[in-house]
Amino acid sequence: MLELGLAEGLLKILLWVVPAVAATMAADRVFLHDSWRTLGLDSRFGGYRFGFLATLPMAIIVVFFALGRLDSDELVGSVLLGPFAEEVLFRGFLLRRLLFDAGWRPLPAMIASAALFGLAHVGTPGQGIVDLILLAAGGLAFAWICLKWDSLWPAIGLHAFINFWWVLSDPAPHTSAQLVSIGHLLSIATALLITRRRGARIGNG
Repeated sequence: MLELGLAEGLLKILLWVVPAVAATMAADRVFLHDSWRTLGLDSRFGGYRFGFLATLPMAIIVVFFALGRLDSDELVGSVLLGPFAEEVLFRGFLLRRLLFDAGWRPLPAMIASAALFGLAHVGTPGQGIVDLILLAAGGLAFAWICLKWDSLWPAIGLHAFINFWWVLSDPAPHTSAQLVSIGHLLSIATALLITRRRGARIGNG
């Protein structure tokens, strides 16, 4: 997930977002604008602001203990395109279809989308089984956030800023990498806490 280059980010848009939008348009017999609404993309709901605030713990650790250099290809691929494509496919399309078309209950639908999100990263360089389990757990958190806000944008913003701080961090020192991982977990916890305290409701799709 964190080693996406520009080409891979564009490929995910082409292979994941375009088919998800096309399938939504065909299944619901709607035009492009209405398909965005179905996917949870009709309102931004301050998604990137939410992502920035939630990842402040990770930001502080990276800036003070693990600051590296930002690569422009990684910025576009891993921070802008990758998170958008992944959230559209796994939360906007798959999760919502399981819930509102297949009639699944929220928890099984969230677990299924999270598991597939983790499996999609099999073969990514540097990802072991523990990493894939953690990715699936993160996918479960993203799914819950999407449902509570009834929008895809908070998860996109959170995903984007998590990737941004990872890309900006220096992976060389082992201790620094561990600190950034702690910041990552604290940021996910912060996002869940903000969402719960705002009292956002589960929408109807």
